Amino acid sequence: WQDTFPILDEQGRPRGMITAENLRIAALEQDQLPWMLAADVMQAPVTVRAEADLRAAAQLMLAHELRELLVTDEGGRVTGFLDEADVSRAYLEATAQGDRSQPLPL
Repeated sequence: WQDTFPILDEQGRPRGMITAENLRIAALEQDQLPWMLAADVMQAPVTVRAEADLRAAAQLMLAHELRELLVTDEGGRVTGFLDEADVSRAYLEATAQGDRSQPLPL
């Protein structure tokens, strides 16, 4: 179910992340590269705080072409994941109620 895998530093904060797509590409190249490090396929972490609204989170997903974001606390530690299904579910629930005047919370 997971699409994004965080690489954490000693304090538990994301130093980078590897997406399932990165892993698929690495698997296809394993004949040419018999071994590789996480640093070879990781990218900069893309995070969102739990207090952010879903519009901002969806914009981050689109801007970085990600299906899932890392959710972090005030100390920068990963507390969970937010994926596009979560965003879609919240949007459908909010629009079913008919009140579009408030931002959608995470």
